[in-house]
Amino acid sequence: MQKESVIVLTIKKQLESEGALVFKYHGSVFGVLGHSDLYGCLRGGKFFAIEVKPPDWRPRNKQEKNRHETQLAFLKRIKDNGGLAGVARDVNEAMKIIVP
Repeated sequence: MQKESVIVLTIKKQLESEGALVFKYHGSVFGVLGHSDLYGCLRGGKFFAIEVKPPDWRPRNKQEKNRHETQLAFLKRIKDNGGLAGVARDVNEAMKIIVP
């Protein structure tokens, strides 16, 4: 099973190869709760945010469930404001978010 960090890097490289400006969000105690792993701008100016999860990921406790719900709420805000957003478990799912 691939680690999340490997999936993030693979998605980032694929998006960059297609001309996207991509940033990896590194969470910290000073960060904003719920921000996506990857975000950026596609050619043409469309903003996107992608939350990456390993294929077998499931919330194991209440804290993980709450964090995931916060992440989903962030993605909804991006969509509500005209951006592209979603959860991806691999590069194919990420590309479906970017090119619906």
